[in-house]
Amino acid sequence: MDVVHDLCIQQTDVAPCTGPFLRISPLTSGLVESRYHDTVLAAPQSSRVVPPEGVIGRFEAFLDQLGWIRRISA
Repeated sequence: MDVVHDLCIQQTDVAPCTGPFLRISPLTSGLVESRYHDTVLAAPQSSRVVPPEGVIGRFEAFLDQLGWIRRISA
């Protein structure tokens, strides 16, 4: 049996799950879900599902959208 873990990333140093965070989760379908938890309600949370090769691009776009970092155009 494979053990699968989620990766949770938060911008500021607060107690786990007390502030906004990004959860990146492998799905049984082989795809990867990125879900931004900025509210306790599931409905308004932003979520994207991408193939494994799209994870880095999705992560970079997320960081850019929130202004956590800015991408440099080539």
